[in-house]
Amino acid sequence: MMTSQLILPAGIPPNPARRCEWCGATYEPYSRRASVQRYCGRSCADEAWSAVKRAKRSKRTTRGERILARLREGPATTGDLMAIGGSGWRSRLQELRDGKVDRVEHEVRTESHGDYAVYTLEVSRG
Repeated sequence: MMTSQLILPAGIPPNPARRCEWCGATYEPYSRRASVQRYCGRSCADEAWSAVKRAKRSKRTTRGERILARLREGPATTGDLMAIGGSGWRSRLQELRDGKVDRVEHEVRTESHGDYAVYTLEVSRG
């Protein structure tokens, strides 16, 4: 009769306990691929994922912030501003380029930690 046995180097337990990267609790890996498991359970994994998503969202810039940043660099052409703005903004700038209107006003909203600032951007010919 044959028997199989897992032979491990001395001093290493078959399922070493690990520390959760989110809450710090000690746990036994439940995944077959235990080397990639980083959290003790589903709730810690969900919370960690949500934190990553929140951090990415806070780094995003609004269209208004991009327009203002471009204007702070110096004079901007209508082409520069068209590349940043949305479709309504682009169509109004195109009318300015075509000579249909002499100036375009646009409200630019920026958001910083829940506070809004509204700027009125005026672009004129010449």
